[in-house]
Amino acid sequence: MKVIMLCVLLLAGALHAGAQTVTVSGRVTDEQNGKPLTNAHVRVDRHRQITDSQGAFALQLSARESTCEVDISYVGYVPQKFVVSTLRDTVIFVSLKPGYHLPDVQVYAPRHDFGVEHVQMSAMELPMTQVRSLPALFGETDVMKALQRLPGVQEAGDGKAGIHVRGGNYDENLITVDGATLYNAEHLDGFVSALNADMVDNVLFYKGAFPARYGSRLSSMVDVGMREGDYQDYHGSLTAGMLAARVQVEGPIRRGSTSFNVGIRASYFDAIVQPLLEKVYDKPESLQPYADMNYYDINAKLVHRFSEQDKLSATFYWGKDVNNSAPTDSRQRYNAYTDGSNDILRYDNRKSSYTDNTWGNIVSSLYWTHRKNETFNMNTNLTYSRYRYRLEMGTDMEKRQEHQTGTSNLSGNSQLADLYRENSYSTYHSDIEDLALALDFRYTRPSSKHDVRWGAKLSGQRFIPTVDVYKKTYAKSMEKPPKFGRLTQCNL
Repeated sequence: MKVIMLCVLLLAGALHAGAQTVTVSGRVTDEQNGKPLTNAHVRVDRHRQITDSQGAFALQLSARESTCEVDISYVGYVPQKFVVSTLRDTVIFVSLKPGYHLPDVQVYAPRHDFGVEHVQMSAMELPMTQVRSLPALFGETDVMKALQRLPGVQEAGDGKAGIHVRGGNYDENLITVDGATLYNAEHLDGFVSALNADMVDNVLFYKGAFPARYGSRLSSMVDVGMREGDYQDYHGSLTAGMLAARVQVEGPIRRGSTSFNVGIRASYFDAIVQPLLEKVYDKPESLQPYADMNYYDINAKLVHRFSEQDKLSATFYWGKDVNNSAPTDSRQRYNAYTDGSNDILRYDNRKSSYTDNTWGNIVSSLYWTHRKNETFNMNTNLTYSRYRYRLEMGTDMEKRQEHQTGTSNLSGNSQLADLYRENSYSTYHSDIEDLALALDFRYTRPSSKHDVRWGAKLSGQRFIPTVDVYKKTYAKSMEKPPKFGRLTQCNL
């Protein structure tokens, strides 16, 4: 009996030794700019894995031998191989060097990836390379118009950047920029979106089944991530289109650890496009509501890496639109004659009106990412958003009555019979302020397709609708105005 028990203990010890595992984890980045490489391939013997959005990976291996070979590759980069120890958990950081540019390659192989791969439904990731390859109106690459080509999404109007998802209204979509809410994502009365394609890194679009971390929305969720600047070199771009000009500059503040990325857009619709349309349009007067229409916006992102585990990002957006219609002036003149007399009562009415319409967004985000190890990371996001809308409509009106007696020409005796002036305007303000703090925790089990994510969010919104009304009148009337009969009218 003792011999049998001893054999069982020895067998259990051998199985435990054979089942001992270690974790090989790390991060894969670009050697030139230090950006993480998403979906890079990591292979150790028969174990394979692709890196996540931060370029991280983690593999659990059986410690059967003292060392193992790690093979890391990415399309367009020179692959690297490492020999690491399996006697303990190992962390490696790999920087791949660009070097291979392959021609078109056709691969024929049977598929074994049928079936559902992820539990998240109604989620689509839109690559920016695909967005820039789509046709653009007036040379303006637009992220929101790219979403209009997806199933279940319709445009808000011809040429408009707004979206209606599965029958929902435009205001039922939540649009965030690095976690901060963007309340009005339109420029030029909806023909251009407020998202600068030069600054966008990735777009995650949910048409339903929204994760709890986004809160509640009825229609859709558009999660936009701003692009980090280059950590090694300075470069930028200058683009001039029909509607606006764009400038984008990025580079390192401290090479390898701190970078910036700044993009500026400014429209000259009222200076170039409006005069051009008046020349070719059949009814130039119908373009008066768009006489003074333009916009500008500024995007900036600053990133600092304290270490491979900690990163702090700051995002700022400021945009403003002006949509003032051209002032309209009208004048009406007519005469009234007495029966059997040359007395004349002249009426002269003037009226002018104007409309000033402006709106704008301020969006800011402070994002801290802490990766304790390759299985657990924490994100803290402090955001502030402000949206302001202003509409002012004003009217200046004057009515004159001139009584002329004794003759039908201007040489007769005349006096001011009546005078009335009115100056008024109404201003409508609609402001929204949003302050939020979000904590997000994520645990990923190595060599597993499942992870656990939890967190908390504290937010407060402030709505400030106001209406200002102003009216000033002046009147002077004659005590006993004459009675007149027949009228003739002349409108100017």
